[in-house]
Amino acid sequence: MREEYPFSKDAVCRPGKWTTMERGIQYLRELAVQEMVYYDPDNVQLPTDPDEVQCTQPMWRKFVRSAPSSYANSLAVIDWKSEEAPTVDEVAGRLWQYEESLSSSLVSAVEKLSWEFQQLKEDVSYFPLYRPISRLLGVSVPLLKREDIEGAHHEAPCGFTCATRKRT
Repeated sequence: MREEYPFSKDAVCRPGKWTTMERGIQYLRELAVQEMVYYDPDNVQLPTDPDEVQCTQPMWRKFVRSAPSSYANSLAVIDWKSEEAPTVDEVAGRLWQYEESLSSSLVSAVEKLSWEFQQLKEDVSYFPLYRPISRLLGVSVPLLKREDIEGAHHEAPCGFTCATRKRT
């Protein structure tokens, strides 16, 4: 590879963006292999395992630039001093932790949205148009249960038929 690409900047691991964290970590390891190819071959202290390679700032910048927008903004703020650069394996571990925390917060947001949607469906089943219209207008309408509604209905000024609340 060195003969074909004498400068490391000329070698391209994978053009384009990765879409999953697993593929992103694979790309980071490919960058580490590329880094290993351009190491000084006479230095025996250099790692032979891509996971043991230090994640340099240029490697990290390439990695962040290849990230999808859902990750790129968060990853771009991560920084470290050159002499304290973590290994690719350490970075991969941190990326998996980030992915898990992102996934768990996403799952909880979806669950909350699901619950709110279910509540909205129940509201609509009692008052098909009144509650959504009142939400659009910013008017607070108390949630009525079927047993709280009288059999009497009247026509509202807007032309919709509305139920009235029982008087206690």
